[in-house]
Amino acid sequence: MALTALATVVPEPGSKKDLRGLISSYADIARPLAALIPVAGAAVVEATRALETRLAKPWNVAFDEIAAELRTLGIPVLVVVDDIDRLQPRELLDLLKVVRLLGRFPGVDFLLAYDEQTLIETLQNPGQASISKARARAFMEKIVQYPLSIPPLLTGQIVRMLNAGLTEIVTPERVETGFDKHRFGDIILSTMPSQLATPRAIERFLAQVREQFRVHDLSEMNDVDLILAVFLKVQFPDVFAGLQSWKVELTRSTPSFVSFAKREEKQPEWNRLVGVLDRDEDRRDALAVLAALFPAVRGPNPLRAGAGRFAHPDYFDRYLAQPRSTGRLSSVILSRSA
Repeated sequence: MALTALATVVPEPGSKKDLRGLISSYADIARPLAALIPVAGAAVVEATRALETRLAKPWNVAFDEIAAELRTLGIPVLVVVDDIDRLQPRELLDLLKVVRLLGRFPGVDFLLAYDEQTLIETLQNPGQASISKARARAFMEKIVQYPLSIPPLLTGQIVRMLNAGLTEIVTPERVETGFDKHRFGDIILSTMPSQLATPRAIERFLAQVREQFRVHDLSEMNDVDLILAVFLKVQFPDVFAGLQSWKVELTRSTPSFVSFAKREEKQPEWNRLVGVLDRDEDRRDALAVLAALFPAVRGPNPLRAGAGRFAHPDYFDRYLAQPRSTGRLSSVILSRSA
């Protein structure tokens, strides 16, 4: 792909040498070479022989010819590769080898955009023996000559971006009449900033909230619960997928009259629900969202959730299923069947 991008900036044939033709021929061998470097031995020898067959000249001679033509043209080329941290380990290593190979051409530069922490974690697990963070960073230092680090968003910036985005979604009337600011405030001030640390993550979350507010009948939903349900689904999809099997525990409530002689019921092991998450920070944040959604998670003797709440047994399934235009039960029907 990088060689294709390089060929597109080359003028049409007509000069003393067909540079596009040289690049196209070189591409035949650059791909296998990129997959082999820095492997030494018979594989490299075989690749070199294949190039000589295609070009009828050594590959280093073809490289020098392309380099000379690029110097003559004097056209700077910038190849931008975004989100390389999202690649699989093998794909990432192949890409970095290509960058090392083609980055030697004069006037050709690569701009690699990535999240460093994610990239380092990917390099630590290349499918073979794991390596340390120090070695992974040292490897990247050989690839990236001029690192430009963008500082992470501050908590205050994240909160302001979330507030601005949600203000466009939730009407002022709904905020004043039915929005539980206290229950939502604890999450937006602490839990969300630890999970939504980039503008991309924030916009991805807000886009999902917009969609859910569009497709649901908001007269029968709780705004805070709907927002938190989206957050749970976006950030912790495995936890969200497991909620259905925990419906009884999550929607339980204590009767208004309690016999003092009755022993207190044993609390469910909520850590099992969030045990699908690898990081302690993620388990902590997921539990915080669950506690904001479900009174049963906050402690013993939970009060019955009101109509429209995720924790209400009659409304629970609505937050899990994508609404459809037909077949949805109204709250009137639900109230009659209760």
